Amino acid sequence: MFTTSPANSTQKTTSWKIVVPFYSYAALSFLGLTILLLFAGDSFSGHYFQPRLLAITHMATLGWGTMIILGASHQLLPVLVDGKLYSEKLAKATFITCAIGIPLLVYNFWYFQTVWLMQAGAVLVLSGFLLFALNVFRSIWNSNALQVQVYFLFTATLWLCLTALLGTLLVFNFTYNLFSVSHLEYLRLHAHMGLVGWFLMLVAGVASRLLPMFMISKYSNDKLLWRIFWLINGGLVLFLVDVMFAGITYRVYLYLCMLLAGILLFVVYCRQAWKQRIRKKVEAPVKLSLAAVALLMLPLITAAFLIIQIITGSHMALRLSVVYGSLFLLGWLTAIILGMTFKTLPFIIWNKVYQRLSGKQATPSPKDLFSNRLITWQIIFYVPGFILVEMGILLQNSVLLKTGSVLLLATAIVYNVNVGKLVFHRLKRRIAL
Repeated sequence: MFTTSPANSTQKTTSWKIVVPFYSYAALSFLGLTILLLFAGDSFSGHYFQPRLLAITHMATLGWGTMIILGASHQLLPVLVDGKLYSEKLAKATFITCAIGIPLLVYNFWYFQTVWLMQAGAVLVLSGFLLFALNVFRSIWNSNALQVQVYFLFTATLWLCLTALLGTLLVFNFTYNLFSVSHLEYLRLHAHMGLVGWFLMLVAGVASRLLPMFMISKYSNDKLLWRIFWLINGGLVLFLVDVMFAGITYRVYLYLCMLLAGILLFVVYCRQAWKQRIRKKVEAPVKLSLAAVALLMLPLITAAFLIIQIITGSHMALRLSVVYGSLFLLGWLTAIILGMTFKTLPFIIWNKVYQRLSGKQATPSPKDLFSNRLITWQIIFYVPGFILVEMGILLQNSVLLKTGSVLLLATAIVYNVNVGKLVFHRLKRRIAL
């Protein structure tokens, strides 16, 4: 999801052969996710802990969100540490283990077959994340120049491994009863470690570097970023410890306020970068990514209502829990990926195809390698599709849910066509030497 421009990436970038497979896999996973949504409408009317919702959630978090972030992180890490990626072999191993493990998990969740194949899928995914963590840590260890964003990436990677470890134990708990308390209590911790610790920490840190760059803004404020870092991590750690020992209480509002404060400071950071931008015309992908920051408010507002519903034992708690998770995954996370893909992948493909020609003769710019018309259609399908799906879940209306799912499927198709246009781009004959 994140990379650098052709002008400054020739010395430190990771090979496109490492990065592009992650993007391609994520694009196909997004398509698979929307297909699963289309056939799982009835599952949204019950408890959130049921096979089809578990399959959809893991397709969204692992296949869609995490795979594209892993690929982009391999690309960006050398720039952040002012060095090279420690090992491309480890990166390949990360892709292979995750690419095999994710469908094993999703398939067996869908049919809820708690057999050795589900366990194998969990172990493979955990192994892939540990390999990624090793690559990150060794790359950082070999560096002498660390930016504040590196600490976001480092911490997010720790949360990723902890999330996967707990998830793997939960998978084995189906068979071996490893935990003495309810499976659902640990599932709540597992979900927030992933959503806040991995996704929010990683995206906030990296976007703080890339959004100003894409808008050609010189704004930077490390002190503000450190406040964001401690507020998000502090709120998450306190939440996990308190909920583990005391369950959901009114104290959770304090941790929610800490998280909200961190996010609002990040909004301030993005606003200042916007105000100080040199490039006045901001492209649609960047606008969509900035809008995704605002979308992050929706799950937090939902969480404020959800907490009291859980404490009072209201029947609305289950429904709001599903809305809360889907706002995170189909709203904020999906929106920022849909936007940032076409500000990052084009540079990777440009480096692959045209970097050797740079300075020798005319070459197209990265934005010429994909279709802006398809970007427009992607937004046209996504916005109403997302809204209808959320309304369908909240109102338990199958017509709204089905209609929204169809529109999200159309979004995924258009997105895949545009990604395919990039991935399979070849050197133009009129430019070739």
